Amino acid sequence: YPEPDVVALDDRFKPYKLGNSPILRLHTGCLWAEGPAWNGVGRYLLWSDIPNDVQLRWLNEDGHVSTFRNPAGNSNPLYTGEVFGEDNVKNTDAFDPGSSGGSTQTTLTTGVTVTWAPTAGATGYKVFRALGAAGLRPVALRAKEGLALINGTDGILGMLCLALHDLSQLGRVADLAAAMTIEGLLGTDRAFAAELQALRPQVGQAVSARNLTRILAGSPIVASHREGDSRVQDAYSLRCTPQVHGAALDTMAHARTVAQRELDAAIDNPMILLDGRVESCGNFHGAPVAMVCDFLSIAVAELCAIAERRTDRMLDKARSHGLPPFLSPDAGVNSGMMIAHYTQAAMAMEAARLATPASTQSLPTSAMQEDHVSNGWAAARKLRRSVDALRRVLAVEITCAAAAIDLRAPLQPAAGTGAAVQFLRQHVAGPGPDRWLSPELRTVETLLHDGRLLDAVESVTGPLEVN
Repeated sequence: YPEPDVVALDDRFKPYKLGNSPILRLHTGCLWAEGPAWNGVGRYLLWSDIPNDVQLRWLNEDGHVSTFRNPAGNSNPLYTGEVFGEDNVKNTDAFDPGSSGGSTQTTLTTGVTVTWAPTAGATGYKVFRALGAAGLRPVALRAKEGLALINGTDGILGMLCLALHDLSQLGRVADLAAAMTIEGLLGTDRAFAAELQALRPQVGQAVSARNLTRILAGSPIVASHREGDSRVQDAYSLRCTPQVHGAALDTMAHARTVAQRELDAAIDNPMILLDGRVESCGNFHGAPVAMVCDFLSIAVAELCAIAERRTDRMLDKARSHGLPPFLSPDAGVNSGMMIAHYTQAAMAMEAARLATPASTQSLPTSAMQEDHVSNGWAAARKLRRSVDALRRVLAVEITCAAAAIDLRAPLQPAAGTGAAVQFLRQHVAGPGPDRWLSPELRTVETLLHDGRLLDAVESVTGPLEVN
Protein backbone atom coordinates (compact mmCIF):
# COMPACT_ATOMS: atom_id res chain seq x y z
CA TYR A 1 0.00 0.00 0.00
CA PRO A 2 1.10 3.62 -0.43
CA GLU A 3 2.41 5.35 2.64
CA PRO A 4 -0.66 6.43 4.65
CA ASP A 5 -1.32 10.12 5.10
CA VAL A 6 -3.95 9.68 7.76
CA VAL A 7 -4.99 7.06 10.23
CA ALA A 8 -8.77 7.20 10.53
CA LEU A 9 -11.34 5.89 12.91
CA ASP A 10 -14.11 3.80 11.45
CA ASP A 11 -17.38 5.74 11.51
CA ARG A 12 -18.56 3.56 14.37
CA PHE A 13 -16.03 5.46 16.48
CA LYS A 14 -16.76 8.90 15.05
CA PRO A 15 -17.85 10.55 18.32
CA TYR A 16 -14.47 10.02 19.85
CA LYS A 17 -11.48 12.25 19.13
CA LEU A 18 -9.20 9.91 20.93
CA GLY A 19 -5.70 10.99 20.05
CA ASN A 20 -3.08 8.56 21.26
CA SER A 21 -5.01 7.39 24.28
CA PRO A 22 -3.03 4.97 26.40
CA ILE A 23 -6.13 2.82 26.78
CA LEU A 24 -7.21 2.70 23.15
CA ARG A 25 -5.04 2.35 20.08
CA LEU A 26 -7.13 1.82 17.00
CA HIS A 27 -4.58 1.22 14.28
CA THR A 28 -7.22 -0.23 11.98
CA GLY A 29 -8.17 1.96 9.07
CA CYS A 30 -5.23 3.34 7.15
CA LEU A 31 -6.48 6.04 4.84
CA TRP A 32 -4.59 7.71 2.07
CA ALA A 33 -5.52 10.20 -0.63
CA GLU A 34 -4.91 10.70 -4.33
CA GLY A 35 -5.52 14.22 -5.56
CA PRO A 36 -4.69 17.83 -4.79
CA ALA A 37 -4.04 19.20 -1.33
CA TRP A 38 -6.91 19.82 1.02
CA ASN A 39 -7.46 21.81 4.15
CA GLY A 40 -7.26 19.89 7.40
CA VAL A 41 -8.02 20.95 10.93
CA GLY A 42 -5.08 20.41 13.23
CA ARG A 43 -5.03 16.91 14.47
CA TYR A 44 -8.42 15.97 13.12
CA LEU A 45 -9.45 16.09 9.49
CA LEU A 46 -13.11 16.41 8.57
CA TRP A 47 -14.81 15.07 5.49
CA SER A 48 -16.05 18.56 4.90
CA ASP A 49 -12.43 19.64 4.41
CA ILE A 50 -11.79 17.11 1.64
CA PRO A 51 -12.77 18.28 -1.85
CA ASN A 52 -14.85 16.04 -4.07
CA ASP A 53 -11.90 15.62 -6.46
CA VAL A 54 -9.84 13.85 -3.81
CA GLN A 55 -10.14 10.08 -4.02
CA LEU A 56 -9.80 8.27 -0.73
CA ARG A 57 -8.80 4.68 -0.15
CA TRP A 58 -9.72 2.97 3.07
CA LEU A 59 -8.06 -0.10 4.50
CA ASN A 60 -10.83 -1.82 6.41
CA GLU A 61 -10.35 -3.70 9.64
CA ASP A 62 -10.58 -6.98 7.72
CA GLY A 63 -7.85 -5.95 5.28
CA HIS A 64 -10.02 -5.12 2.28
CA VAL A 65 -9.46 -1.86 0.42
CA SER A 66 -12.37 0.42 -0.44
CA THR A 67 -12.20 3.48 -2.69
CA PHE A 68 -14.62 6.38 -2.36
CA ARG A 69 -14.91 10.13 -2.53
CA ASN A 70 -16.05 12.76 -0.07
CA PRO A 71 -19.76 12.35 0.66
CA ALA A 72 -21.31 15.79 0.87
CA GLY A 73 -22.11 16.94 4.36
CA ASN A 74 -20.25 14.14 6.11
CA SER A 75 -18.21 15.43 9.03
CA ASN A 76 -16.68 12.30 10.52
CA PRO A 77 -13.42 13.18 12.25
CA LEU A 78 -10.36 11.51 10.80
CA TYR A 79 -7.51 11.11 13.21
CA THR A 80 -3.93 11.87 12.23
CA GLY A 81 -1.28 10.00 14.13
CA GLU A 82 1.46 12.44 15.04
CA VAL A 83 3.12 11.14 18.13
CA PHE A 84 5.48 8.83 16.27
CA GLY A 85 6.10 11.30 13.46
CA GLU A 86 4.90 8.82 10.83
CA ASP A 87 2.01 10.65 9.17
CA ASN A 88 1.44 13.90 7.35
CA VAL A 89 0.04 16.97 9.06
CA LYS A 90 -2.49 18.85 6.95
CA ASN A 91 -2.42 22.62 6.78
CA THR A 92 -5.06 24.45 8.79
CA ASP A 93 -5.32 27.43 6.44
CA ALA A 94 -6.76 26.91 2.99
CA PHE A 95 -4.40 27.57 0.11
CA ASP A 96 -4.43 27.15 -3.64
CA PRO A 97 -3.11 23.63 -4.35
CA GLY A 98 -1.59 24.85 -7.58
CA SER A 99 0.46 27.63 -6.08
CA SER A 100 3.57 27.80 -3.95
CA GLY A 101 4.86 30.35 -1.53
CA GLY A 102 3.09 31.91 1.38
CA SER A 103 2.90 30.37 4.79
CA THR A 104 0.66 27.72 6.26
CA GLN A 105 0.17 26.77 9.87
CA THR A 106 -0.74 23.61 11.69
CA THR A 107 -1.24 22.93 15.36
CA LEU A 108 0.29 19.73 16.62
CA THR A 109 -1.06 17.45 19.31
CA THR A 110 1.17 19.24 21.77
CA GLY A 111 -0.52 22.55 21.01
CA VAL A 112 2.59 23.89 19.23
CA THR A 113 1.83 25.75 16.00
CA VAL A 114 4.30 25.25 13.15
CA THR A 115 4.49 27.50 10.10
CA TRP A 116 5.91 26.45 6.74
CA ALA A 117 5.66 27.31 3.05
CA PRO A 118 3.69 24.72 1.02
CA THR A 119 4.96 23.58 -2.33
CA ALA A 120 2.83 23.28 -5.45
CA GLY A 121 0.34 20.44 -5.10
CA ALA A 122 1.59 19.55 -1.62
CA THR A 123 -0.67 17.22 0.33
CA GLY A 124 0.86 17.73 3.72
CA TYR A 125 3.92 18.23 5.81
CA LYS A 126 5.89 15.40 7.31
CA VAL A 127 5.27 15.30 11.02
CA PHE A 128 8.87 14.65 11.93
CA ARG A 129 9.83 17.85 10.07
CA ALA A 130 7.05 19.77 11.78
CA LEU A 131 8.14 18.47 15.16
CA GLY A 132 11.72 19.41 14.38
CA ALA A 133 10.68 22.92 13.41
CA ALA A 134 8.99 23.21 16.78
CA GLY A 135 12.05 21.95 18.61
CA LEU A 136 10.36 18.65 19.40
CA ARG A 137 11.23 15.07 18.60
CA PRO A 138 8.82 12.23 17.83
CA VAL A 139 8.60 9.33 20.22
CA ALA A 140 11.33 6.81 19.43
CA LEU A 141 10.40 3.36 20.62
CA ARG A 142 13.07 1.35 22.36
CA ALA A 143 13.41 -2.36 22.93
CA LYS A 144 10.11 -4.02 23.87
CA GLU A 145 8.10 -0.76 23.84
CA GLY A 146 6.41 -1.46 20.53
CA LEU A 147 5.12 -4.80 21.79
CA ALA A 148 3.95 -3.16 25.01
CA LEU A 149 1.79 -0.77 22.96
CA ILE A 150 0.03 -3.40 20.88
CA ASN A 151 0.09 -6.49 23.10
CA GLY A 152 -2.40 -7.32 25.80
CA THR A 153 -5.83 -5.83 26.36
CA ASP A 154 -5.38 -2.12 25.55
CA GLY A 155 -7.67 -2.11 22.51
CA ILE A 156 -10.36 -4.28 24.11
CA LEU A 157 -10.25 -2.23 27.29
CA GLY A 158 -10.47 1.04 25.37
CA MET A 159 -13.55 -0.16 23.49
CA LEU A 160 -15.08 -1.35 26.75
CA CYS A 161 -14.48 2.04 28.40
CA LEU A 162 -16.06 3.86 25.47
CA ALA A 163 -19.08 1.55 25.58
CA LEU A 164 -19.49 2.10 29.31
CA HIS A 165 -19.28 5.86 28.77
CA ASP A 166 -22.10 5.70 26.23
CA LEU A 167 -24.17 3.27 28.26
CA SER A 168 -24.04 5.46 31.35
CA GLN A 169 -26.04 7.95 29.30
CA LEU A 170 -28.18 5.46 27.39
CA GLY A 171 -29.30 3.75 30.59
CA ARG A 172 -30.91 7.03 31.66
CA VAL A 173 -32.26 7.62 28.16
CA ALA A 174 -33.90 4.18 28.27
CA ASP A 175 -35.73 5.15 31.47
CA LEU A 176 -36.81 8.42 29.84
CA ALA A 177 -38.09 6.58 26.76
CA ALA A 178 -40.03 4.13 28.92
CA ALA A 179 -41.57 6.93 30.98
CA MET A 180 -42.72 8.71 27.83
CA THR A 181 -44.22 5.49 26.48
CA ILE A 182 -46.00 4.81 29.79
CA GLU A 183 -47.71 8.17 29.47
CA GLY A 184 -48.46 7.62 25.80
CA LEU A 185 -50.11 4.25 26.59
CA LEU A 186 -51.96 5.54 29.67
CA GLY A 187 -49.88 3.29 31.89
CA THR A 188 -49.43 3.56 35.62
CA ASP A 189 -46.45 4.39 37.79
CA ARG A 190 -47.73 2.47 40.83
CA ALA A 191 -45.64 -0.60 39.96
CA PHE A 192 -42.51 1.50 40.49
CA ALA A 193 -43.23 2.36 44.12
CA ALA A 194 -40.21 2.17 46.41
CA GLU A 195 -41.85 -0.29 48.82
CA LEU A 196 -42.36 -2.76 45.98
CA GLN A 197 -38.75 -2.45 44.84
CA ALA A 198 -37.50 -2.98 48.40
CA LEU A 199 -39.06 -6.45 48.38
CA ARG A 200 -36.51 -7.46 45.77
CA PRO A 201 -33.26 -5.70 46.69
CA GLN A 202 -31.65 -5.60 43.25
CA VAL A 203 -29.68 -2.37 43.05
CA GLY A 204 -30.20 -1.56 39.39
CA GLN A 205 -33.92 -2.27 39.59
CA ALA A 206 -34.32 0.29 42.37
CA VAL A 207 -32.28 2.85 40.42
CA SER A 208 -34.44 2.47 37.31
CA ALA A 209 -37.67 2.62 39.35
CA ARG A 210 -36.54 5.85 41.03
CA ASN A 211 -35.71 7.36 37.63
CA LEU A 212 -39.13 6.42 36.26
CA THR A 213 -40.89 7.81 39.33
CA ARG A 214 -38.93 11.05 39.11
CA ILE A 215 -39.61 11.54 35.40
CA LEU A 216 -43.33 10.78 35.78
CA ALA A 217 -43.81 12.81 38.97
CA GLY A 218 -46.98 14.89 38.89
CA SER A 219 -48.11 13.60 35.49
CA PRO A 220 -51.68 14.69 34.67
CA ILE A 221 -51.82 11.93 32.05
CA VAL A 222 -51.01 9.24 34.63
CA ALA A 223 -53.39 10.78 37.16
CA SER A 224 -56.23 10.94 34.61
CA HIS A 225 -56.97 7.22 34.80
CA ARG A 226 -56.05 6.28 38.38
CA GLU A 227 -59.73 5.77 39.09
CA GLY A 228 -62.22 3.93 36.91
CA ASP A 229 -59.67 2.14 34.71
CA SER A 230 -60.83 -1.41 33.99
CA ARG A 231 -57.31 -2.70 33.42
CA VAL A 232 -55.83 -4.73 36.26
CA GLN A 233 -52.19 -4.16 35.32
CA ASP A 234 -49.95 -3.03 32.49
CA ALA A 235 -48.14 -5.33 30.09
CA TYR A 236 -44.72 -6.66 31.06
CA SER A 237 -42.88 -4.26 28.75
CA LEU A 238 -44.18 -1.36 30.85
CA ARG A 239 -44.65 -2.85 34.30
CA CYS A 240 -41.34 -4.76 34.32
CA THR A 241 -39.23 -1.91 32.98
CA PRO A 242 -37.25 -1.47 36.23
CA GLN A 243 -36.50 -5.18 36.37
CA VAL A 244 -35.14 -5.31 32.81
CA HIS A 245 -33.46 -1.91 32.78
CA GLY A 246 -32.10 -2.57 36.25
CA ALA A 247 -30.54 -5.86 35.21
CA ALA A 248 -28.76 -3.99 32.42
CA LEU A 249 -27.59 -1.34 34.90
CA ASP A 250 -26.20 -4.03 37.20
CA THR A 251 -24.38 -5.56 34.24
CA MET A 252 -22.86 -2.16 33.47
CA ALA A 253 -21.77 -1.80 37.09
CA HIS A 254 -20.02 -5.17 36.98
CA ALA A 255 -18.34 -4.32 33.67
CA ARG A 256 -17.23 -0.97 35.09
CA THR A 257 -15.58 -2.75 38.02
CA VAL A 258 -13.68 -5.04 35.67
CA ALA A 259 -12.63 -2.10 33.49
CA GLN A 260 -11.40 -0.12 36.48
CA ARG A 261 -9.29 -3.04 37.64
CA GLU A 262 -7.88 -3.48 34.15
CA LEU A 263 -6.97 0.19 33.94
CA ASP A 264 -4.82 -0.36 37.00
CA ALA A 265 -3.32 -3.56 35.60
CA ALA A 266 0.07 -4.38 34.12
CA ILE A 267 -0.71 -6.63 31.18
CA ASP A 268 2.67 -6.97 29.49
CA ASN A 269 4.66 -10.16 29.02
CA PRO A 270 7.28 -10.87 30.12
CA MET A 271 7.11 -8.72 33.23
CA ILE A 272 10.11 -6.84 34.57
CA LEU A 273 9.69 -6.83 38.33
CA LEU A 274 10.94 -4.18 40.71
CA ASP A 275 13.85 -6.36 41.83
CA GLY A 276 15.00 -6.75 38.23
CA ARG A 277 13.68 -10.25 37.60
CA VAL A 278 12.10 -10.96 34.21
CA GLU A 279 9.18 -13.38 34.49
CA SER A 280 6.77 -14.73 31.91
CA CYS A 281 3.09 -14.56 32.77
CA GLY A 282 -0.40 -14.55 31.26
CA ASN A 283 -1.60 -11.09 32.27
CA PHE A 284 -2.07 -10.17 28.62
CA HIS A 285 -4.96 -12.63 28.20
CA GLY A 286 -8.16 -10.79 27.39
CA ALA A 287 -10.66 -13.12 29.07
CA PRO A 288 -11.80 -10.70 31.82
CA VAL A 289 -12.59 -7.83 29.47
CA ALA A 290 -13.78 -10.06 26.62
CA MET A 291 -16.41 -11.70 28.79
CA VAL A 292 -17.82 -8.44 30.11
CA CYS A 293 -17.99 -7.07 26.55
CA ASP A 294 -20.15 -10.06 25.69
CA PHE A 295 -22.15 -9.63 28.89
CA LEU A 296 -22.84 -6.01 28.01
CA SER A 297 -23.95 -7.02 24.51
CA ILE A 298 -26.59 -9.23 26.13
CA ALA A 299 -27.74 -6.37 28.36
CA VAL A 300 -27.90 -3.99 25.40
CA ALA A 301 -29.89 -6.52 23.37
CA GLU A 302 -32.47 -6.72 26.16
CA LEU A 303 -32.76 -2.93 26.37
CA CYS A 304 -33.38 -2.92 22.61
CA ALA A 305 -35.91 -5.76 22.86
CA ILE A 306 -38.09 -4.22 25.55
CA ALA A 307 -37.97 -0.79 23.88
CA GLU A 308 -39.17 -2.33 20.63
CA ARG A 309 -42.04 -4.09 22.43
CA ARG A 310 -43.13 -0.83 24.06
CA THR A 311 -43.01 0.93 20.69
CA ASP A 312 -45.08 -1.78 19.03
CA ARG A 313 -47.86 -1.33 21.58
CA MET A 314 -48.14 2.37 20.77
CA LEU A 315 -48.64 1.63 17.09
CA ASP A 316 -51.26 -1.10 17.53
CA LYS A 317 -54.78 0.30 17.76
CA ALA A 318 -55.95 -2.79 19.63
CA ARG A 319 -53.44 -2.26 22.47
CA SER A 320 -52.73 1.47 22.53
CA HIS A 321 -55.87 2.48 24.46
CA GLY A 322 -57.25 5.10 22.13
CA LEU A 323 -54.29 6.11 19.97
CA PRO A 324 -54.80 6.11 16.19
CA PRO A 325 -53.24 3.26 14.17
CA PHE A 326 -49.49 3.75 13.76
CA LEU A 327 -49.83 7.13 15.49
CA SER A 328 -51.20 8.67 12.31
CA PRO A 329 -54.04 11.20 12.70
CA ASP A 330 -55.27 10.13 9.24
CA ALA A 331 -54.58 6.38 9.26
CA GLY A 332 -55.31 4.39 6.12
CA VAL A 333 -54.16 7.11 3.79
CA ASN A 334 -51.02 7.56 5.88
CA SER A 335 -48.76 4.90 7.39
CA GLY A 336 -47.58 7.04 10.32
CA MET A 337 -44.73 5.48 12.28
CA MET A 338 -45.09 2.03 10.73
CA ILE A 339 -41.80 2.17 8.81
CA ALA A 340 -39.97 3.66 11.78
CA HIS A 341 -41.00 0.58 13.73
CA TYR A 342 -39.79 -1.69 10.92
CA THR A 343 -36.41 -0.03 11.21
CA GLN A 344 -36.40 -0.33 14.97
CA ALA A 345 -37.37 -4.00 14.88
CA ALA A 346 -34.56 -4.75 12.45
CA MET A 347 -32.03 -3.04 14.74
CA ALA A 348 -33.37 -4.87 17.78
CA MET A 349 -32.92 -8.18 15.97
CA GLU A 350 -29.43 -7.14 14.95
CA ALA A 351 -28.62 -6.43 18.61
CA ALA A 352 -29.95 -9.88 19.53
CA ARG A 353 -27.67 -11.45 16.94
CA LEU A 354 -24.70 -9.45 18.26
CA ALA A 355 -25.42 -10.78 21.75
CA THR A 356 -24.03 -14.17 20.68
CA PRO A 357 -20.80 -14.46 22.68
CA ALA A 358 -17.47 -14.08 20.94
CA SER A 359 -15.42 -14.94 24.03
CA THR A 360 -16.55 -18.56 23.86
CA GLN A 361 -14.77 -18.98 20.54
CA SER A 362 -11.08 -19.72 20.23
CA LEU A 363 -8.66 -21.06 17.64
CA PRO A 364 -5.03 -22.01 18.34
CA THR A 365 -2.14 -20.22 16.65
CA SER A 366 1.64 -19.96 16.96
CA ALA A 367 2.30 -23.69 16.62
CA MET A 368 -0.16 -24.42 19.46
CA GLN A 369 1.72 -22.20 21.89
CA GLU A 370 -1.14 -19.69 21.84
CA ASP A 371 -3.73 -22.44 22.09
CA HIS A 372 -6.49 -20.50 23.84
CA VAL A 373 -7.32 -16.87 23.10
CA SER A 374 -10.06 -14.56 24.38
CA ASN A 375 -11.40 -13.34 21.03
CA GLY A 376 -11.90 -10.13 22.96
CA TRP A 377 -11.44 -7.74 20.06
CA ALA A 378 -14.36 -9.38 18.27
CA ALA A 379 -16.43 -9.05 21.45
CA ALA A 380 -15.48 -5.38 21.77
CA ARG A 381 -16.21 -4.60 18.12
CA LYS A 382 -19.68 -6.10 18.20
CA LEU A 383 -20.37 -4.32 21.49
CA ARG A 384 -19.78 -1.00 19.73
CA ARG A 385 -22.29 -1.97 17.05
CA SER A 386 -24.77 -2.99 19.76
CA VAL A 387 -24.43 0.31 21.60
CA ASP A 388 -24.99 2.29 18.41
CA ALA A 389 -28.06 0.16 17.64
CA LEU A 390 -29.45 0.82 21.11
CA ARG A 391 -29.18 4.57 20.63
CA ARG A 392 -31.14 4.30 17.38
CA VAL A 393 -33.74 1.97 18.88
CA LEU A 394 -34.32 4.44 21.71
CA ALA A 395 -34.48 7.31 19.23
CA VAL A 396 -37.38 5.57 17.49
CA GLU A 397 -39.18 4.87 20.76
CA ILE A 398 -38.79 8.46 21.94
CA THR A 399 -40.01 9.81 18.57
CA CYS A 400 -43.09 7.59 18.74
CA ALA A 401 -43.73 8.26 22.43
CA ALA A 402 -43.57 12.01 21.88
CA ALA A 403 -46.17 11.65 19.13
CA ALA A 404 -48.36 9.55 21.44
CA ILE A 405 -48.15 12.19 24.17
CA ASP A 406 -49.07 14.89 21.64
CA LEU A 407 -52.11 12.82 20.63
CA ARG A 408 -53.28 12.61 24.27
CA ALA A 409 -53.95 16.36 24.32
CA PRO A 410 -55.53 18.16 26.10
CA LEU A 411 -54.07 15.89 28.80
CA GLN A 412 -50.66 17.17 29.79
CA PRO A 413 -47.50 15.15 30.47
CA ALA A 414 -45.29 15.30 33.55
CA ALA A 415 -42.72 18.05 33.85
CA GLY A 416 -39.90 15.67 32.89
CA THR A 417 -41.57 14.07 29.88
CA GLY A 418 -43.02 17.42 28.92
CA ALA A 419 -39.53 18.90 28.81
CA ALA A 420 -38.49 16.10 26.47
CA VAL A 421 -41.44 16.66 24.13
CA GLN A 422 -40.98 20.43 24.15
CA PHE A 423 -37.28 20.10 23.31
CA LEU A 424 -37.96 17.55 20.56
CA ARG A 425 -40.53 19.82 18.94
CA GLN A 426 -37.82 22.41 18.45
CA HIS A 427 -36.11 19.95 16.11
CA VAL A 428 -38.69 17.50 14.72
CA ALA A 429 -42.35 17.92 13.86
CA GLY A 430 -45.20 16.22 15.68
CA PRO A 431 -47.94 13.95 14.27
CA GLY A 432 -49.17 14.82 10.80
CA PRO A 433 -49.24 13.66 7.19
CA ASP A 434 -46.65 11.13 6.07
CA ARG A 435 -43.17 12.49 5.44
CA TRP A 436 -39.65 11.18 5.11
CA LEU A 437 -38.82 10.01 8.62
CA SER A 438 -35.13 9.22 8.26
CA PRO A 439 -33.88 12.81 8.75
CA GLU A 440 -36.04 13.21 11.85
CA LEU A 441 -34.92 9.92 13.36
CA ARG A 442 -31.30 10.84 12.72
CA THR A 443 -31.92 14.20 14.38
CA VAL A 444 -33.31 12.52 17.47
CA GLU A 445 -30.38 10.09 17.47
CA THR A 446 -28.04 13.10 17.43
CA LEU A 447 -29.92 14.71 20.32
CA LEU A 448 -29.41 11.52 22.30
CA HIS A 449 -25.78 11.24 21.30
CA ASP A 450 -24.76 14.76 22.23
CA GLY A 451 -26.81 14.64 25.44
CA ARG A 452 -28.94 17.68 24.76
CA LEU A 453 -32.28 15.90 25.15
CA LEU A 454 -31.24 14.31 28.42
CA ASP A 455 -29.91 17.66 29.62
CA ALA A 456 -33.28 19.27 28.89
CA VAL A 457 -35.05 16.63 30.97
CA GLU A 458 -32.57 16.68 33.86
CA SER A 459 -32.81 20.46 34.03
CA VAL A 460 -36.36 19.82 35.25
CA THR A 461 -36.11 16.51 37.09
CA GLY A 462 -32.62 16.87 38.50
CA PRO A 463 -29.90 14.33 37.67
CA LEU A 464 -31.16 10.83 36.92
CA GLU A 465 -29.28 7.95 38.49
CA VAL A 466 -26.85 5.48 37.02
CA ASN A 467 -25.94 2.37 38.97
